Amino acid sequence: MKCFQVQQKHQLEKQAQLRLQGKLEQVNNQRSFRDMSLFIKLLRLELKICAKDEWNVTNVCTSLQKAHTQIFEYIESEDYEEAPVEQWKGNVSANLKGLWFFNQDMLLQNLLYVTGLFYQVRRRELKFRKQKCLDIAMGYYFKSFASPLISHIEQKLMKKAIKKMTHLPLHQNVDRMVLPLILSKYYVKQRTVMVIMELCNEDPTTHELLLNFVKTQIFEKLLDQDNFGLITMRSGIQPFMAITLDKKGLNTKMKRKQLAELNFTSRMDIKPSKELEEAIQTSFEVIEEKTMGGRKREKSQGYQDQVKWIVAIVGPQHQSLNVINYYLDTHSEILLNTNLLLIGSNIADPDQCRAYRQLAERTPEGRFFNINFEPDFTIFLAEEEMAFDDTQTMTYIEAFPRIEALMSLYDSKREPFISEHIDFN
Repeated sequence: MKCFQVQQKHQLEKQAQLRLQGKLEQVNNQRSFRDMSLFIKLLRLELKICAKDEWNVTNVCTSLQKAHTQIFEYIESEDYEEAPVEQWKGNVSANLKGLWFFNQDMLLQNLLYVTGLFYQVRRRELKFRKQKCLDIAMGYYFKSFASPLISHIEQKLMKKAIKKMTHLPLHQNVDRMVLPLILSKYYVKQRTVMVIMELCNEDPTTHELLLNFVKTQIFEKLLDQDNFGLITMRSGIQPFMAITLDKKGLNTKMKRKQLAELNFTSRMDIKPSKELEEAIQTSFEVIEEKTMGGRKREKSQGYQDQVKWIVAIVGPQHQSLNVINYYLDTHSEILLNTNLLLIGSNIADPDQCRAYRQLAERTPEGRFFNINFEPDFTIFLAEEEMAFDDTQTMTYIEAFPRIEALMSLYDSKREPFISEHIDFN
């Protein structure tokens, strides 16, 4: 800590000399290291909270209040330094050289986590009732990764917060059943995704949006060891295995080419069909056959080491679902870690929407999204009416990020705070 205080002193002296010389550009490009000092204070504060024998609760509480004040003053001041965009772009960040910036997201997430830790660890020394302290701790842990003030979450710290939340009483904003689902995303090592895609859309723009979603937000987000497959349909019939379920890293260029060739659409035929349930049943069977070896448990936590998704993009045709429901009734074991996402395109039939929703929700994280690609902004339904409307739609801007978040995995590796890039060119 003293090292950075000395560095700040020399930095200020150097900036004063540059101002006298009229070199303001060099002053603006120099770093103050206030963010680093604040981050170190939070680390020291965490140690104080856990060291009950050496630091009493009054001193820790005073230090915590100072940290709150100093961090918010720094964020709102003109001296605040935002991290460069490249810092959050995965492998691109390896090109950065030197000490990372500790921006608003990192400081606030750590501050909220440390505050929750204070109320949990020091609850017996506080004047509040034990239950009230635990409720406050639960609230701060939840805010550390769900606050709207934080846009980029450090996933390892989020994992620590969720683990602590699982041992605390329920909070009014937290569903206890959701916590294990989120935590399981840290232990999954492989994803298997089978996409069923409708190729006939009346509107070319709708088809382009759906295809781009499959290409960029599903296929490109998978790792090389993840499995990917694709079944195409035309007007709800003629299911065809366009891409055999296999690891993404095998023949990746060929798979990209096959996806790119699906950019042509044709007129849709609105006729009842039974072939969607055949495609879904085939997907369940192919996934089960491909991943029969993936039954390991991770670190005795009870989490599967792989997760399986079926993403079906369906049109407005009436589809019978009796066969697939009977198949799931007789093969209940495949529902343990295989999820079904159904994406409808402006489906107006409430009975069909209800049937899709009931089918999807039979799986652990299954969902049905009825997407409106041409929203009518002149119609505003009351919340009471929308709650009982089975055909309720959402825009693709709302739906696509939610679908991507459902299928995403989390990495518990901490990002490096000091990086060095050597360019030999």
